[in-house]
Amino acid sequence: MSEPVTILDDRGEEHTYVISSIPSLKAVKMLSRFAEAGASSEFLDQFVNAAVESALNIEPDYDPVEDAINGAAHQIINNGDADLVADLLVHAERDGVQLTRAATEVAFLSNLGEMQRALALVIKDSFGGFFYSRVTPVRTWGTRLVGQALDGFQNLLNGQSINSALSGLSTKYGIGQKVEQV
Repeated sequence: MSEPVTILDDRGEEHTYVISSIPSLKAVKMLSRFAEAGASSEFLDQFVNAAVESALNIEPDYDPVEDAINGAAHQIINNGDADLVADLLVHAERDGVQLTRAATEVAFLSNLGEMQRALALVIKDSFGGFFYSRVTPVRTWGTRLVGQALDGFQNLLNGQSINSALSGLSTKYGIGQKVEQV
């Protein structure tokens, strides 16, 4: 069980949440349901942003995984996947009451903003470590990709032909493509 977290509802009232982790095999199944609900695009967008920012040595003033999790919670609700919402929220207690389907209906009546924030808490608790472990390889990939592009542009600016510039990239980065002479 997680430490208690306080969330404001849409009327400004505080509610205390405690999250219990989703069992691992159930969590694995849920990952594919995120994609079906369109939530995976949120993660992809944030990971691409993280890669580019890292490559450009920009230290973001936000947490890309946290943004992706919040975006995924928003997308799951927008897509109307009530079963996925219920399957996730059942792992949360709100003010000491487990969020069964019936309790979820009552707790979030005219209160979808709080539902989204609670959903993000559950996703972060059960999947956060998995998503955070994906950021470093993506940032490394982004640094390499932008480095390749900048090296190629520099070579072209220095008067090299396209084939010559690509040949230099091939040697430095292991890129094996060639472009026909124009």
